[in-house]
Amino acid sequence: MVSLDLSAGLMKARADTLSLYLKIKRSHRYISGPNFRQYRTLLQAHAEELVAATHALDEQLRYLRGNGACSVELGMNVHSSNEDDVEYVTSEDLLVQLRVDNQILVGSLRFAQALCQRSGDIVTESLIDVWIDEARRRAAVLMDATWGD
Repeated sequence: MVSLDLSAGLMKARADTLSLYLKIKRSHRYISGPNFRQYRTLLQAHAEELVAATHALDEQLRYLRGNGACSVELGMNVHSSNEDDVEYVTSEDLLVQLRVDNQILVGSLRFAQALCQRSGDIVTESLIDVWIDEARRRAAVLMDATWGD
């Protein structure tokens, strides 16, 4: 059976991934301006990546823990990305916030990866490596999008 530390680390990474997905889905109301279509397309692609990663994390947790799927409520209880309750934010500021959230996700994933290394779980470590690369790429794309304007 998997160590509780590894399970908790993966749950935190899953919660951060799900949280970022939900933030992106809610952010569409803030997108405006001449780059509206490009930003919406970009965020939709990021959301699809995040939902795929969330499903993969669920599968890995199910495999490691030997039980049913983790509930959304449980995942949201350990959610750690900051939620900004502002009425309006510019498209560029939103992209900057999402870039920072992706960097926070990289930190969560690296922590979970270190736990995998410590417990000798090479399979999960390799999967996390892919998710780290995806999050870093998303952050870089978001940086390019905000600097390109």
